[in-house]
Amino acid sequence: MPHEPALRAQLLRWRVPHDLDIDDIVQETYAKLATLDDVESIRYPRAYFFQAARSVVLMHARRSRVVDIQAVEQIEQIGIASDEPGPDVQAADRQQLRLLASMIADLPKASRTAMTLRLSHGLSHNEIGDRLGMTANAVQKCLSRSLSSFVRQLGRTGADVMEGWEIRS
Repeated sequence: MPHEPALRAQLLRWRVPHDLDIDDIVQETYAKLATLDDVESIRYPRAYFFQAARSVVLMHARRSRVVDIQAVEQIEQIGIASDEPGPDVQAADRQQLRLLASMIADLPKASRTAMTLRLSHGLSHNEIGDRLGMTANAVQKCLSRSLSSFVRQLGRTGADVMEGWEIRS
């Protein structure tokens, strides 16, 4: 709902087909969103909302018997809000990476190497163990201790520094 005024303004600029009402587009866009099982995975809600509205307009244009070629060309050239994160998110991400790099640098050498191989290169415990002369179980324990250390450090520095930080496996 916070993006609805921006969407309405964009729809006016898109010059949607004359037989399609902006209120109908907005309503149908909300209806599409209401059918989703989960919206938590939507990382950029504004871009998703605009893309859903664009889809509604294109679907209507495809179903129309007579399609105004200029309307379709304009819709195809629409600059949808970027999925790229904004400057604030990029700055926060860089800060989080610096914090992670600092925490990794403070680890003992074997732990630091294991963590780097796991995070940067995506190696399995077996592959890391082969490179470091350790068993997969030892690598797993090493990584677990390192992650526990990170959690303790974050508890001291404040979880707000890492708010919204996702660890992707």
